[in-house]
Amino acid sequence: MPELPPYESRHGFEKERNSVLVSGVARSGSTVAWQVINLLNNGKVLKSHGFQDCCPTLFRFENVIITTRHPFDAYFSAKRVWGGDNNSLHVAESQWNDVGAFLLLKNFQESTGYRSDMNITFLKYEDYWNKDSDRILFLSNTINKKVTDKKINEILLETSLGKNAEISKTGQTTTSKRDDSYSAVLPRVHLSHVGEKRGIPGQGSLLGRDVKEKILKKMEWVFDEFEYDKTI
Repeated sequence: MPELPPYESRHGFEKERNSVLVSGVARSGSTVAWQVINLLNNGKVLKSHGFQDCCPTLFRFENVIITTRHPFDAYFSAKRVWGGDNNSLHVAESQWNDVGAFLLLKNFQESTGYRSDMNITFLKYEDYWNKDSDRILFLSNTINKKVTDKKINEILLETSLGKNAEISKTGQTTTSKRDDSYSAVLPRVHLSHVGEKRGIPGQGSLLGRDVKEKILKKMEWVFDEFEYDKTI
């Protein structure tokens, strides 16, 4: 393990280093977390669903935020957006294994004191669903950015559940500039990103029993680690 990461994460040669990484499985709220931090941190944030392409032992970040969601709900939401096939469970398992890699790194960090300059935080989708202001406050505290009520309201205008639901009806892909940084909504909110049920927790209960059994068998550690209900 390198004492310090040998590389810096940048969006371009003349851009400032990304001091924050947002990762997590697809459909776990990583998009809105990225949106908020993009505005809080002047665009200095990288988003990924993986581990190897952004490993904090290779790329230097001060804060790493990993989003999680009940595996049934995350899989149900992914199927709604992208459809399901024989490979979809494998993809879900691979992404959860990446979350596990971040968890192992955090445990290693806490047990050995490795990289005390880096904070790894796990953000559960269910804790902040439909609590937009609370999510902003949590993220601002996590990355140590003071935020005023005025700033919270400004961020809410672009990142609230209602705003993202509106954008997802058409899938906004145009760019806008603000203080020389990308707009918080670009390019993360795609067509049908937010469904009619607006991401309410518990939708995974609609999955077939056989699918839920496969998910539980493959990813039981996720249910145990993040205290998710195993009811099939």
